Amino acid sequence: MGPDLEYAVISGDTSACPRASQQIKSSQHGLERKLPFREKARLLLESPKFHIAVLTLVVAELSMVVVELMIDASGVEKSWALEAVELTLKYASIAILSLFVLENLFTVYVLRCEFFRKCLEVFDTAVVVTSLVLEVYFLHRHDAANGVGILIALRLWRIVRVVNGIAVTVTAQSERKLDEERELREEAQSELRECVCARGKQQRYILQLEEFIRAHDLPVPPQPGGPP
Repeated sequence: MGPDLEYAVISGDTSACPRASQQIKSSQHGLERKLPFREKARLLLESPKFHIAVLTLVVAELSMVVVELMIDASGVEKSWALEAVELTLKYASIAILSLFVLENLFTVYVLRCEFFRKCLEVFDTAVVVTSLVLEVYFLHRHDAANGVGILIALRLWRIVRVVNGIAVTVTAQSERKLDEERELREEAQSELRECVCARGKQQRYILQLEEFIRAHDLPVPPQPGGPP
């Protein structure tokens, strides 16, 4: 195998190998095709950035619950402003939990039956719905402090769940990239073997032509770029 052929395969210049060039172009067109909406949504749900955004909201919502607990446990007589702050925190917590419910519904839409085969996803949805129901139930009750412990425990589960999701997603993406690299390497090796085979056939054909020309006492044309 000559250096020119190696350079053509490594650099991507496959003008000497039409079949390899056609395969590479078709692969590029395949990558440029638009993915279905569910596939795009699945990639979004499995991306580390999405998990980090969810984790941020979970921590923020947990902080609101802790602040509410501190206000209730302080024993200070609640003024109008303090009650307004507490009510604002509760409504903000309910809004974030509502977003989590929508996230889980969207996940069900994307994964369909696969969602119900994932026990952690189902349990996580139950945790979110339970948290939302408890928040609404304790919204205007004076004994809300009795359920704060449960709410905090549910939020801590959400944090553990999201952190685990980030770790699993990063690992899965690394494995997927390794698999893609292996496939590309195998394709490149296969195309390289085809080019080497085609080059060998061309060289044999050229030798046959030279023998035919010499057998009939015909002048051999000089190589392009060579001495006259």
